[in-house]
Amino acid sequence: MKVWNWLFAPWLLALPLLVMLTERAPAGPIEDGDRAFLQGHIEAAIQLWTPPATQGSAEAQYRLSQAYLSGRGVARDLELGLKWLNLAAERHFPPALIDLADLKLDPRNGMYDPDQAIALLRDAAGQGVVQAQRQLGQIFREGKVTSQDFTEALHFYRLAAARGDLESQYGLGELYRYGYGVDQNNNKALMWMSIAASAITGNNPQLKKIAHQAAIARDELSRLVGPTGRAEADQMASQCWQKKLAACD
Repeated sequence: MKVWNWLFAPWLLALPLLVMLTERAPAGPIEDGDRAFLQGHIEAAIQLWTPPATQGSAEAQYRLSQAYLSGRGVARDLELGLKWLNLAAERHFPPALIDLADLKLDPRNGMYDPDQAIALLRDAAGQGVVQAQRQLGQIFREGKVTSQDFTEALHFYRLAAARGDLESQYGLGELYRYGYGVDQNNNKALMWMSIAASAITGNNPQLKKIAHQAAIARDELSRLVGPTGRAEADQMASQCWQKKLAACD
């Protein structure tokens, strides 16, 4: 079975922020383990995380899963890592749900099960996790691992787009542009492409690429709808921003 180290990366990158946010809270074994981990004392961190994980803490279970799956500072143990990952997912811990879903969407690692992956992502999406909402929108739109369902794609894209997710905003623009799951509407497509094109992408190359694609689509649609359509799309976009992207669609 192959499990890639990228599973570990999001949590590892977020750990300094997590520690900063918990510094004002009373110290506990999980927080102490986080600090030990950041100081390079991996075995000490594992010793601190193991008791709460054994007692049912999904946060501690997830931390152990990432340590063992990645093999960073500890002997890599896929069986033990997956055990802790599954336990955290059973407790509906969003990062565990997403990581386990990603594993079950990969046909190369012997865990391929798209139906279970979608169920895990639905769980996370129901908790308001934008990444899961976006991923479900993409899955149902593409129809590669399950039946294509534009109604479901629209539903999940709307949820994530309302939370400011650039990829989902672009996805909505595409659905309206080509009439997938909705009545074809170039003005609404233009509105969403304009919003996506104006997103702050930072140094993320993937987001920059999508924002660039949205800008191209925006310009194409703008020429297509003419001055009247542009004015309507601009007004809708302005109203959408005023509502902080909620109920824009």
